[in-house]
Amino acid sequence: MKKEFELTKQNYRYLLENATDAIWVHDLDGIIVVANKACETLTGYSHEELIGMNVSRFLSKKFLAKARQIRRKLVCGEYFEQPYELRELRKDGSTAIVKVTTNLFISGGVIRGFQHIGRDVTEETRMHENIRQYAQQLAQAEKLNALGELAASVVHEINNPLAGLLVYCRLLSEKIDNHLLDKEPETAELGKEMLATLAKMESAVTYCSNITRGLLDFARQSKPMVGPVTVHLVVDRALALVGNRARLKNIEIVREEDPQLAPVTADFQQLEQVIVNLIVNAIQAMPDGGRLTIRTNQNGEWVMISVKDTGQGIPPKNIPKLFTPFFTTKEKGSGLGLAISHGIIEQHGGTFSVESKVGKGTTFTIRLPVGTGQ
Repeated sequence: MKKEFELTKQNYRYLLENATDAIWVHDLDGIIVVANKACETLTGYSHEELIGMNVSRFLSKKFLAKARQIRRKLVCGEYFEQPYELRELRKDGSTAIVKVTTNLFISGGVIRGFQHIGRDVTEETRMHENIRQYAQQLAQAEKLNALGELAASVVHEINNPLAGLLVYCRLLSEKIDNHLLDKEPETAELGKEMLATLAKMESAVTYCSNITRGLLDFARQSKPMVGPVTVHLVVDRALALVGNRARLKNIEIVREEDPQLAPVTADFQQLEQVIVNLIVNAIQAMPDGGRLTIRTNQNGEWVMISVKDTGQGIPPKNIPKLFTPFFTTKEKGSGLGLAISHGIIEQHGGTFSVESKVGKGTTFTIRLPVGTGQ
């Protein structure tokens, strides 16, 4: 019997040390008493460091509370789903995503602690997340492509009658101005009312024309006419166009620029269009004034341009929709500005990101590759 017991212990040790999953056992106080080689690999700690260590050492407060709740349920015989997910802190400070199965460690009929079997699924989780993001991007690309084809086919048909309406509005305004305003008071008053109505009509037609123009820009997705571009000159031009709007709304403009910033290979006009759009959005986000910060810097082979406001911020639920055509929270917005800007930056081989906190403000960041000199 003793010999069989020794063989069983040897087999257990062999299985423990050669298991591909991390296995660790800790007592009721959380002190680790058993840890295999896979556990060393998972945590980055040596066997000597692990034995005697409290498990709280490699669990954040959030996941430590979760682990304690699971142990309580296990002792009380309550159901919980296994395996469950934990984030474990490695010795080097990085985080591992681990699928864990936990069982009671019983000796002599008494609960002595808990045994855990953990599988590192960090890379697997990241791969699934990358696949999910790629699928979203693919779906978005297909949607944008379909929208572009639709826009290209109908915009010209819409623009022609809109242009006609605009001309007729202006012709009627001229006739009223020339023939009714200098007549009797009652007739002149009627003429003024008609002019006011025509002005509203003209404004509405112009608004529709701007939407269709944006659709056409979006549909064309024309290839950029690229060349060496100095980013600071683009910012100069953009501020020359819309900077006064900020000053009229009591918005302070701050420029934090890297004087050694490398040029980028870009289409000057398209890049200017993007910067203008971001500045206008920032101004609209600060109706009661604030600070608009335009920052440029270089990170290796990438040039970074950020436009930051101290406005109302964007609710987290809206951030994933910002670059979707026609999504807008503005009363008179078309929802095309950011979609077009995003497409322009992608065509330049760059990226577009946003960070926002409600009540604090929003930062849009453009990332463009350093120019090749061509």
